[in-house]
Amino acid sequence: MPGIVFLARGHGYGHAARDLRIVRDLRQLCPDRDIMLASSGSGLEYFQSRDVACHDLGIADRHDLSEAAVRSIWGFLQTLHDPDLVIADEVVWALPFCRRYFDCPRVLLTDWLYADHGMPQHDPFLDSASEILVLDFAEAHPGPYATRAPIRFTGPVVSEFSGDRSTARKQLGLEADSRMAVVSAGGVADRPDARSIFRHTAEAWSTYANAADILFVLGVGYELPGMSSDIRIVPHTPSPEVYYQAADVVVTDATGFTCFEVAANGIPVVAMLTADTLRFSSLYRRRVSLLESARLAVTARLDATSDLMWEALASAMELPRQHNRPPAALSWTTAQDIAARLLASCSSPVTAEGTHRGGLPAGGDGSVGEQR
Repeated sequence: MPGIVFLARGHGYGHAARDLRIVRDLRQLCPDRDIMLASSGSGLEYFQSRDVACHDLGIADRHDLSEAAVRSIWGFLQTLHDPDLVIADEVVWALPFCRRYFDCPRVLLTDWLYADHGMPQHDPFLDSASEILVLDFAEAHPGPYATRAPIRFTGPVVSEFSGDRSTARKQLGLEADSRMAVVSAGGVADRPDARSIFRHTAEAWSTYANAADILFVLGVGYELPGMSSDIRIVPHTPSPEVYYQAADVVVTDATGFTCFEVAANGIPVVAMLTADTLRFSSLYRRRVSLLESARLAVTARLDATSDLMWEALASAMELPRQHNRPPAALSWTTAQDIAARLLASCSSPVTAEGTHRGGLPAGGDGSVGEQR
């Protein structure tokens, strides 16, 4: 049976995208160790589209917080025997089962804790993790958190895009003096928020952009109403980075993985504040404010008028393109660094209480012991 079990949440492509990078680096760092990957819904779809072996947990995205999802996850875990390490990217239901039945570390990967969403009473559920890696900026998470599990804030997992802007623009056949924008909501393109982001951006672009300017809409397999000739639909591309590199600005969901990835590569972002962003403003607004303070992003509300949307686009296009990647003003991490930390967990003793003996050092590296 596998030495390492990696459970990746579905619910969009963001978890799977970063988890695939981590898994690949795990395999490079420990080629002789078996790694079993399991996911569901859009996460499974992401792995399968890239020919990556993945066990199907049999959970639809819309049901991944249901009792049926818990039973499915526990049923899968019952088939395993003595793994060396269990990694759960937001598959929190795996933690209590693994704590009870497996004598191995259980690392939770996440970018939120319950207190971040106004539910601090649920943080003790995370005690079943022997370690929590929060893949986000520490400044976006003031706490305190009512879990005994050690918490480390690593920064978002990002990687540097290959190539350069000039080459990317030539590859896409762009004129030297034309402005180009990209809208990419990430994940499942037909979800309501994604459709609204695409439509809102297209309406503003059709109304205010010059005739020579081009908007690329990535990941959409349907027509946008009233779409003008300067808007180009790209239903699928294996290399979205080429479009991002060529762009003067990228419009994306403020809550998603793409927002971090593009900003970390110094490309101006318009971060769209959806209903979820505004509902959970205490977390998402802090996160986006950090990008704004570093002059990496401009925010726009999904319910704003087209003229305000265009103002956001124009403001973002005036931001300086940052050539220090990732920009040093914020703390970022790489998949290789996370993979190394996960492997270190395999050799770290676990106490009877279920956490690593001695916890993690507190201080300037973004880590904490039992509290923040």
